[in-house]
Amino acid sequence: MDDVRFCFDVYDDFEQDEDGDTLIHTFSLVDWPICVTKWLYLWGSRAGVVCVSTSVPLHFHRTAPLFPPRGVIDSLEFDTECYSSLDIIHIAANVYLIAYCGPDHDGFLKTVSIESNGQIGAVIHWMEYEPNLCFSNALAHIPDTDKYIVGFQGPGNDGYLRTFSVSEGGVFGPVIDSWEVDPTYGRDFRFLHLGGTVWLLAYQGSGSAGYLKTKHINLDGTFGATISTKRFQSILGAFPALVHISGNMYGIAYTGRDFDGWLQTWEVSPGGIIAAAFKDSREFDTEYCHYPQMRHIAGNIYAIAYQGQPNNVAPHEGYGWIKTITIADDGTIFGIIDIFQFTHNLMATMVTAIIPAGNETYIIAYTANDDHGQVVKVTIHDDGQIEEPLVDEFEFDDTRGWIPEMIPVSEPVFVIAYSGVDEHGWLKTVSI
Repeated sequence: MDDVRFCFDVYDDFEQDEDGDTLIHTFSLVDWPICVTKWLYLWGSRAGVVCVSTSVPLHFHRTAPLFPPRGVIDSLEFDTECYSSLDIIHIAANVYLIAYCGPDHDGFLKTVSIESNGQIGAVIHWMEYEPNLCFSNALAHIPDTDKYIVGFQGPGNDGYLRTFSVSEGGVFGPVIDSWEVDPTYGRDFRFLHLGGTVWLLAYQGSGSAGYLKTKHINLDGTFGATISTKRFQSILGAFPALVHISGNMYGIAYTGRDFDGWLQTWEVSPGGIIAAAFKDSREFDTEYCHYPQMRHIAGNIYAIAYQGQPNNVAPHEGYGWIKTITIADDGTIFGIIDIFQFTHNLMATMVTAIIPAGNETYIIAYTANDDHGQVVKVTIHDDGQIEEPLVDEFEFDDTRGWIPEMIPVSEPVFVIAYSGVDEHGWLKTVSI
Protein backbone atom coordinates (compact mmCIF):
# COMPACT_ATOMS: atom_id res chain seq x y z
CA MET A 1 0.00 0.00 0.00
CA ASP A 2 3.01 2.31 -0.18
CA ASP A 3 2.61 2.80 -3.96
CA VAL A 4 0.62 5.99 -4.71
CA ARG A 5 -0.56 4.47 -8.00
CA PHE A 6 -3.26 2.54 -6.19
CA CYS A 7 -5.27 5.82 -6.33
CA PHE A 8 -5.56 5.51 -10.13
CA ASP A 9 -7.71 2.83 -11.73
CA VAL A 10 -6.09 3.41 -15.16
CA TYR A 11 -2.60 4.84 -15.57
CA ASP A 12 0.45 5.04 -17.84
CA ASP A 13 4.11 5.68 -17.05
CA PHE A 14 5.89 8.37 -19.10
CA GLU A 15 9.67 8.65 -19.00
CA GLN A 16 11.29 12.07 -19.14
CA ASP A 17 12.63 13.32 -22.48
CA GLU A 18 16.16 13.86 -21.13
CA ASP A 19 18.63 10.96 -20.86
CA GLY A 20 20.09 9.85 -17.53
CA ASP A 21 19.94 11.59 -14.14
CA THR A 22 19.04 15.29 -14.57
CA LEU A 23 17.94 18.29 -12.55
CA ILE A 24 15.42 19.30 -15.25
CA HIS A 25 12.66 16.88 -16.21
CA THR A 26 10.61 17.33 -19.42
CA PHE A 27 7.67 15.08 -20.28
CA SER A 28 5.83 14.82 -23.62
CA LEU A 29 2.31 13.42 -23.38
CA VAL A 30 0.86 12.62 -26.81
CA ASP A 31 -2.74 11.91 -27.86
CA TRP A 32 -4.19 14.03 -25.07
CA PRO A 33 -7.65 15.15 -26.26
CA ILE A 34 -8.67 18.79 -25.89
CA CYS A 35 -10.81 19.61 -22.83
CA VAL A 36 -9.75 16.45 -20.94
CA THR A 37 -8.32 16.70 -17.40
CA LYS A 38 -5.61 14.24 -16.32
CA TRP A 39 -4.18 13.60 -12.85
CA LEU A 40 -0.44 13.11 -12.60
CA TYR A 41 2.25 12.50 -10.04
CA LEU A 42 6.02 12.29 -10.31
CA TRP A 43 8.18 9.40 -9.19
CA GLY A 44 11.76 8.68 -10.10
CA SER A 45 14.99 6.81 -9.65
CA ARG A 46 18.61 7.70 -9.05
CA ALA A 47 21.40 5.52 -10.38
CA GLY A 48 18.75 2.90 -11.07
CA VAL A 49 17.33 2.86 -7.55
CA VAL A 50 13.64 3.86 -7.24
CA CYS A 51 13.17 6.79 -4.86
CA VAL A 52 10.82 6.20 -1.94
CA SER A 53 9.15 9.61 -2.13
CA THR A 54 6.79 10.86 -4.85
CA SER A 55 5.18 14.19 -5.62
CA VAL A 56 1.67 15.05 -4.56
CA PRO A 57 -1.03 14.26 -7.17
CA LEU A 58 -1.34 17.09 -9.74
CA HIS A 59 -4.05 17.78 -12.29
CA PHE A 60 -3.80 19.51 -15.66
CA HIS A 61 -6.50 20.48 -18.15
CA ARG A 62 -5.74 20.20 -21.89
CA THR A 63 -6.81 23.46 -23.52
CA ALA A 64 -7.32 24.09 -27.22
CA PRO A 65 -4.24 25.34 -29.09
CA LEU A 66 -4.17 28.95 -30.13
CA PHE A 67 -5.18 29.36 -33.76
CA PRO A 68 -2.99 31.54 -35.98
CA PRO A 69 -4.39 35.02 -36.63
CA ARG A 70 -6.74 35.54 -39.57
CA GLY A 71 -4.99 36.37 -42.84
CA VAL A 72 -1.78 35.34 -44.60
CA ILE A 73 0.56 33.31 -42.36
CA ASP A 74 3.59 32.64 -44.57
CA SER A 75 4.67 32.66 -48.22
CA LEU A 76 7.25 31.09 -50.53
CA GLU A 77 8.22 32.03 -54.07
CA PHE A 78 8.88 28.55 -55.44
CA ASP A 79 9.72 29.57 -59.05
CA THR A 80 10.37 32.78 -60.98
CA GLU A 81 8.40 31.38 -63.94
CA CYS A 82 4.97 29.85 -63.40
CA TYR A 83 2.28 30.15 -66.04
CA SER A 84 -0.78 29.23 -63.99
CA SER A 85 -2.32 25.75 -64.54
CA LEU A 86 -1.07 24.53 -61.16
CA ASP A 87 -2.17 21.75 -58.87
CA ILE A 88 -1.13 20.86 -55.31
CA ILE A 89 -1.75 17.77 -53.16
CA HIS A 90 -0.60 16.44 -49.79
CA ILE A 91 2.03 13.66 -49.77
CA ALA A 92 2.59 12.73 -46.09
CA ALA A 93 3.19 14.52 -42.77
CA ASN A 94 4.40 18.02 -43.71
CA VAL A 95 5.29 17.28 -47.37
CA TYR A 96 3.27 18.69 -50.29
CA LEU A 97 3.56 18.25 -54.07
CA ILE A 98 3.10 20.95 -56.73
CA ALA A 99 2.72 20.45 -60.51
CA TYR A 100 2.95 23.49 -62.77
CA CYS A 101 3.94 24.98 -66.10
CA GLY A 102 7.38 26.49 -65.49
CA PRO A 103 10.36 27.86 -67.46
CA ASP A 104 9.97 27.54 -71.25
CA HIS A 105 6.41 26.27 -70.61
CA ASP A 106 7.80 22.88 -69.59
CA GLY A 107 6.18 20.68 -66.96
CA PHE A 108 7.69 20.74 -63.45
CA LEU A 109 7.10 18.97 -60.13
CA LYS A 110 8.29 20.29 -56.77
CA THR A 111 7.92 19.17 -53.18
CA VAL A 112 7.91 21.55 -50.24
CA SER A 113 7.41 21.29 -46.49
CA ILE A 114 4.49 23.05 -44.76
CA GLU A 115 4.00 22.77 -41.00
CA SER A 116 0.57 22.45 -39.41
CA ASN A 117 0.84 26.03 -38.09
CA GLY A 118 1.25 27.32 -41.66
CA GLN A 119 5.01 27.88 -41.68
CA ILE A 120 6.43 27.05 -45.13
CA GLY A 121 9.88 25.49 -45.45
CA ALA A 122 12.20 25.37 -48.44
CA VAL A 123 11.72 23.39 -51.64
CA ILE A 124 12.72 19.78 -50.91
CA HIS A 125 13.18 18.38 -54.42
CA TRP A 126 12.15 19.10 -58.02
CA MET A 127 11.85 17.32 -61.37
CA GLU A 128 11.14 18.40 -64.94
CA TYR A 129 8.63 15.79 -66.11
CA GLU A 130 7.77 17.29 -69.53
CA PRO A 131 10.61 19.01 -71.48
CA ASN A 132 8.60 20.45 -74.39
CA LEU A 133 5.18 21.87 -73.51
CA CYS A 134 2.81 21.61 -70.56
CA PHE A 135 -0.47 23.27 -69.56
CA SER A 136 -3.44 22.41 -67.36
CA ASN A 137 -1.78 20.26 -64.66
CA ALA A 138 -3.83 17.88 -62.49
CA LEU A 139 -2.50 15.51 -59.82
CA ALA A 140 -3.75 12.28 -58.24
CA HIS A 141 -2.30 9.68 -55.86
CA ILE A 142 -2.43 5.93 -56.53
CA PRO A 143 -3.68 4.65 -53.14
CA ASP A 144 -1.39 2.53 -50.93
CA THR A 145 1.67 3.31 -53.05
CA ASP A 146 4.28 6.04 -53.47
CA LYS A 147 3.13 6.51 -57.08
CA TYR A 148 1.37 9.60 -58.46
CA ILE A 149 -0.37 10.65 -61.69
CA VAL A 150 -0.13 13.99 -63.47
CA GLY A 151 -2.51 14.87 -66.30
CA PHE A 152 -1.63 17.73 -68.64
CA GLN A 153 -1.99 19.27 -72.08
CA GLY A 154 1.30 18.59 -73.82
CA PRO A 155 2.99 18.84 -77.23
CA GLY A 156 0.53 19.40 -80.07
CA ASN A 157 -2.11 20.32 -77.45
CA ASP A 158 -2.67 16.58 -76.96
CA GLY A 159 -3.76 15.16 -73.62
CA TYR A 160 -1.31 13.08 -71.58
CA LEU A 161 -0.99 11.23 -68.30
CA ARG A 162 2.37 10.48 -66.69
CA THR A 163 3.19 8.47 -63.57
CA PHE A 164 6.10 8.95 -61.18
CA SER A 165 7.10 8.12 -57.62
CA VAL A 166 7.61 10.42 -54.63
CA SER A 167 8.91 9.25 -51.26
CA GLU A 168 7.18 10.37 -48.06
CA GLY A 169 10.15 12.67 -47.57
CA GLY A 170 9.44 14.41 -50.90
CA VAL A 171 12.18 12.91 -53.11
CA PHE A 172 11.25 12.09 -56.72
CA GLY A 173 11.96 8.96 -58.65
CA PRO A 174 12.03 9.00 -62.47
CA VAL A 175 8.94 9.11 -64.68
CA ILE A 176 7.51 5.57 -64.74
CA ASP A 177 5.11 5.56 -67.69
CA SER A 178 3.32 7.86 -70.14
CA TRP A 179 -0.04 7.59 -71.90
CA GLU A 180 -1.35 9.85 -74.67
CA VAL A 181 -4.99 10.05 -73.65
CA ASP A 182 -6.14 12.02 -76.67
CA PRO A 183 -3.93 12.44 -79.79
CA THR A 184 -5.79 15.56 -80.94
CA TYR A 185 -6.60 17.65 -77.87
CA GLY A 186 -6.84 17.11 -74.12
CA ARG A 187 -6.97 19.35 -71.05
CA ASP A 188 -8.64 19.94 -67.65
CA PHE A 189 -8.29 16.35 -66.44
CA ARG A 190 -10.18 15.14 -63.38
CA PHE A 191 -9.62 11.72 -61.82
CA LEU A 192 -11.57 9.34 -59.58
CA HIS A 193 -10.26 5.99 -58.36
CA LEU A 194 -13.02 3.38 -58.73
CA GLY A 195 -11.10 0.61 -56.97
CA GLY A 196 -8.27 -1.80 -57.73
CA THR A 197 -6.55 -0.62 -60.89
CA VAL A 198 -9.63 1.07 -62.40
CA TRP A 199 -9.70 4.87 -62.80
CA LEU A 200 -12.34 7.23 -64.23
CA LEU A 201 -11.22 10.34 -66.12
CA ALA A 202 -13.19 13.38 -67.28
CA TYR A 203 -11.61 15.93 -69.61
CA GLN A 204 -12.13 18.33 -72.50
CA GLY A 205 -10.93 16.55 -75.62
CA SER A 206 -11.06 16.56 -79.41
CA GLY A 207 -13.27 19.25 -80.90
CA SER A 208 -13.65 20.82 -77.42
CA ALA A 209 -16.12 18.02 -76.58
CA GLY A 210 -16.33 16.49 -73.12
CA TYR A 211 -15.12 12.92 -72.60
CA LEU A 212 -15.24 10.18 -69.98
CA LYS A 213 -12.67 7.38 -70.06
CA THR A 214 -11.86 4.48 -67.79
CA LYS A 215 -8.34 3.10 -67.62
CA HIS A 216 -6.32 0.48 -65.79
CA ILE A 217 -3.46 2.13 -63.88
CA ASN A 218 -1.41 -0.50 -62.12
CA LEU A 219 0.00 -0.18 -58.61
CA ASP A 220 3.54 -0.02 -60.02
CA GLY A 221 2.56 3.09 -62.00
CA THR A 222 2.34 1.46 -65.44
CA PHE A 223 -0.69 2.03 -67.66
CA GLY A 224 -2.88 -0.90 -68.63
CA ALA A 225 -5.70 -1.14 -71.13
CA THR A 226 -8.32 1.51 -71.80
CA ILE A 227 -11.65 0.05 -70.67
CA SER A 228 -14.36 2.40 -71.95
CA THR A 229 -14.74 5.80 -73.62
CA LYS A 230 -17.86 7.99 -73.88
CA ARG A 231 -18.37 11.54 -75.12
CA PHE A 232 -20.59 13.23 -72.54
CA GLN A 233 -21.01 16.46 -74.55
CA SER A 234 -20.35 16.69 -78.29
CA ILE A 235 -20.40 20.50 -78.69
CA LEU A 236 -18.53 21.82 -75.64
CA GLY A 237 -17.52 20.02 -72.44
CA ALA A 238 -15.08 22.38 -70.77
CA PHE A 239 -13.74 22.45 -67.19
CA PRO A 240 -15.44 19.24 -66.01
CA ALA A 241 -15.85 18.79 -62.23
CA LEU A 242 -16.22 15.11 -61.36
CA VAL A 243 -17.82 13.73 -58.16
CA HIS A 244 -19.01 10.37 -56.89
CA ILE A 245 -22.75 10.32 -56.15
CA SER A 246 -23.50 6.84 -54.80
CA GLY A 247 -22.71 3.28 -55.79
CA ASN A 248 -22.00 3.26 -59.53
CA MET A 249 -23.34 6.79 -60.12
CA TYR A 250 -21.13 9.81 -60.88
CA GLY A 251 -21.81 13.49 -61.56
CA ILE A 252 -20.15 16.00 -63.91
CA ALA A 253 -20.61 19.78 -63.78
CA TYR A 254 -19.17 21.56 -66.80
CA THR A 255 -19.30 24.51 -69.18
CA GLY A 256 -21.45 23.30 -72.06
CA ARG A 257 -23.50 24.52 -75.00
CA ASP A 258 -23.67 28.32 -75.32
CA PHE A 259 -21.15 28.53 -72.42
CA ASP A 260 -23.98 27.70 -70.01
CA GLY A 261 -23.68 25.60 -66.87
CA TRP A 262 -24.62 21.94 -67.25
CA LEU A 263 -24.82 18.95 -64.92
CA GLN A 264 -25.00 15.29 -65.94
CA THR A 265 -25.04 11.96 -64.09
CA TRP A 266 -23.51 8.76 -65.48
CA GLU A 267 -23.40 5.16 -64.36
CA VAL A 268 -19.97 3.50 -64.36
CA SER A 269 -19.52 -0.09 -63.18
CA PRO A 270 -16.71 -0.98 -60.72
CA GLY A 271 -14.97 -2.67 -63.64
CA GLY A 272 -14.97 0.58 -65.60
CA ILE A 273 -17.82 0.02 -68.09
CA ILE A 274 -19.49 3.38 -68.80
CA ALA A 275 -23.22 3.33 -69.56
CA ALA A 276 -24.35 3.96 -73.13
CA ALA A 277 -25.99 7.29 -72.20
CA PHE A 278 -26.24 9.66 -69.27
CA LYS A 279 -28.77 8.99 -66.51
CA ASP A 280 -29.94 12.60 -66.20
CA SER A 281 -28.98 16.11 -67.38
CA ARG A 282 -29.85 19.61 -66.20
CA GLU A 283 -28.86 23.13 -67.23
CA PHE A 284 -28.12 24.84 -63.90
CA ASP A 285 -27.20 28.23 -65.42
CA THR A 286 -28.80 29.40 -68.67
CA GLU A 287 -26.64 32.52 -69.08
CA TYR A 288 -22.98 31.72 -68.43
CA CYS A 289 -20.77 29.33 -66.46
CA HIS A 290 -16.99 29.27 -66.31
CA TYR A 291 -14.69 27.00 -64.28
CA PRO A 292 -17.33 25.21 -62.17
CA GLN A 293 -16.31 23.40 -58.99
CA MET A 294 -18.55 20.78 -57.36
CA ARG A 295 -18.65 19.53 -53.76
CA HIS A 296 -20.77 17.03 -51.87
CA ILE A 297 -22.39 18.75 -48.87
CA ALA A 298 -24.48 16.12 -47.06
CA GLY A 299 -26.89 13.35 -47.99
CA ASN A 300 -28.07 14.04 -51.55
CA ILE A 301 -27.09 17.74 -51.47
CA TYR A 302 -24.31 19.14 -53.70
CA ALA A 303 -22.89 22.63 -54.23
CA ILE A 304 -21.55 24.14 -57.45
CA ALA A 305 -19.41 27.31 -57.34
CA TYR A 306 -18.48 29.07 -60.56
CA GLN A 307 -18.07 32.30 -62.48
CA GLY A 308 -21.43 33.37 -63.88
CA GLN A 309 -22.76 36.62 -65.27
CA PRO A 310 -25.92 38.47 -66.24
CA ASN A 311 -26.65 39.35 -69.85
CA ASN A 312 -24.71 42.11 -71.62
CA VAL A 313 -21.56 41.69 -69.52
CA ALA A 314 -18.20 41.07 -71.14
CA PRO A 315 -16.68 37.59 -70.72
CA HIS A 316 -14.28 37.09 -67.80
CA GLU A 317 -15.97 39.86 -65.82
CA GLY A 318 -18.67 37.76 -64.20
CA TYR A 319 -19.96 37.35 -60.68
CA GLY A 320 -19.18 34.53 -58.30
CA TRP A 321 -22.11 32.18 -57.69
CA ILE A 322 -22.89 29.18 -55.50
CA LYS A 323 -25.87 26.97 -56.19
CA THR A 324 -27.04 23.94 -54.25
CA ILE A 325 -28.88 21.08 -55.88
CA THR A 326 -30.30 17.65 -55.02
CA ILE A 327 -29.06 14.53 -56.81
CA ALA A 328 -30.68 11.21 -55.87
CA ASP A 329 -28.59 8.08 -55.41
CA ASP A 330 -29.92 6.74 -58.72
CA GLY A 331 -28.60 9.85 -60.54
CA THR A 332 -31.89 11.73 -60.87
CA ILE A 333 -31.22 15.48 -60.72
CA PHE A 334 -33.83 17.60 -58.94
CA GLY A 335 -34.25 21.37 -58.80
CA ILE A 336 -31.98 24.10 -57.43
CA ILE A 337 -32.31 24.44 -53.64
CA ASP A 338 -30.62 27.80 -53.06
CA ILE A 339 -28.57 30.43 -54.89
CA PHE A 340 -25.97 32.79 -53.44
CA GLN A 341 -23.94 35.49 -55.18
CA PHE A 342 -20.67 35.69 -53.24
CA THR A 343 -19.25 38.64 -55.21
CA HIS A 344 -21.18 41.83 -55.89
CA ASN A 345 -18.77 43.69 -58.15
CA LEU A 346 -17.79 42.65 -61.65
CA MET A 347 -14.97 40.17 -61.02
CA ALA A 348 -13.00 37.62 -62.99
CA THR A 349 -13.95 34.90 -60.56
CA MET A 350 -11.77 31.96 -61.56
CA VAL A 351 -13.19 29.77 -58.80
CA THR A 352 -10.87 26.86 -58.05
CA ALA A 353 -12.01 25.15 -54.84
CA ILE A 354 -14.81 24.56 -52.34
CA ILE A 355 -13.06 23.32 -49.20
CA PRO A 356 -14.91 22.19 -46.02
CA ALA A 357 -13.88 24.25 -42.99
CA GLY A 358 -16.07 22.72 -40.25
CA ASN A 359 -19.43 23.69 -38.73
CA GLU A 360 -21.13 23.75 -42.17
CA THR A 361 -18.71 26.39 -43.48
CA TYR A 362 -16.71 26.23 -46.73
CA ILE A 363 -13.74 28.16 -48.14
CA ILE A 364 -13.65 29.35 -51.76
CA ALA A 365 -10.56 30.75 -53.49
CA TYR A 366 -10.80 32.78 -56.68
CA THR A 367 -9.19 35.41 -58.90
CA ALA A 368 -10.94 38.74 -58.39
CA ASN A 369 -10.75 42.32 -59.75
CA ASP A 370 -7.50 43.22 -61.51
CA ASP A 371 -6.29 39.63 -61.05
CA HIS A 372 -6.13 39.97 -57.24
CA GLY A 373 -6.33 36.76 -55.18
CA GLN A 374 -9.29 36.41 -52.84
CA VAL A 375 -10.70 33.88 -50.35
CA VAL A 376 -14.19 33.82 -48.85
CA LYS A 377 -15.87 31.73 -46.16
CA VAL A 378 -19.53 30.84 -46.55
CA THR A 379 -22.06 28.80 -44.59
CA ILE A 380 -23.82 26.04 -46.54
CA HIS A 381 -26.16 24.09 -44.32
CA ASP A 382 -26.56 20.35 -44.71
CA ASP A 383 -30.06 20.89 -46.13
CA GLY A 384 -28.60 23.01 -48.95
CA GLN A 385 -29.61 26.43 -47.60
CA ILE A 386 -26.85 29.02 -48.06
CA GLU A 387 -26.56 31.60 -45.32
CA GLU A 388 -26.02 35.29 -46.04
CA PRO A 389 -23.84 37.29 -45.60
CA LEU A 390 -20.39 35.74 -45.97
CA VAL A 391 -18.75 34.56 -42.75
CA ASP A 392 -15.45 36.18 -43.77
CA GLU A 393 -13.39 37.28 -46.77
CA PHE A 394 -9.98 38.79 -47.42
CA GLU A 395 -7.40 39.35 -50.15
CA PHE A 396 -4.40 37.02 -50.06
CA ASP A 397 -2.56 38.80 -52.89
CA ASP A 398 -3.24 42.44 -53.82
CA THR A 399 -1.20 42.28 -57.06
CA ARG A 400 -1.86 39.00 -58.87
CA GLY A 401 -3.45 35.78 -57.63
CA TRP A 402 -4.14 33.91 -60.85
CA ILE A 403 -6.18 30.67 -60.70
CA PRO A 404 -5.37 29.79 -57.07
CA GLU A 405 -5.41 26.10 -56.13
CA MET A 406 -6.16 25.57 -52.44
CA ILE A 407 -6.11 22.58 -50.06
CA PRO A 408 -6.33 22.27 -46.26
CA VAL A 409 -3.24 21.93 -44.06
CA SER A 410 -4.82 21.85 -40.59
CA GLU A 411 -7.79 23.55 -39.01
CA PRO A 412 -8.00 26.50 -39.75
CA VAL A 413 -4.90 26.67 -42.02
CA PHE A 414 -5.05 26.33 -45.82
CA VAL A 415 -2.32 26.53 -48.47
CA ILE A 416 -2.81 28.29 -51.81
CA ALA A 417 -0.62 27.68 -54.88
CA TYR A 418 -0.93 30.24 -57.66
CA SER A 419 0.77 32.29 -60.36
CA GLY A 420 1.61 35.68 -58.87
CA VAL A 421 3.13 38.97 -60.01
CA ASP A 422 5.26 38.69 -63.19
CA GLU A 423 4.02 35.08 -63.47
CA HIS A 424 6.13 33.84 -60.59
CA GLY A 425 5.06 30.75 -58.67
CA TRP A 426 3.87 31.35 -55.11
CA LEU A 427 2.70 29.38 -52.11
CA LYS A 428 0.83 31.15 -49.32
CA THR A 429 -0.72 29.76 -46.17
CA VAL A 430 -3.78 31.50 -44.79
CA SER A 431 -5.98 31.24 -41.73
CA ILE A 432 -9.67 31.97 -42.08
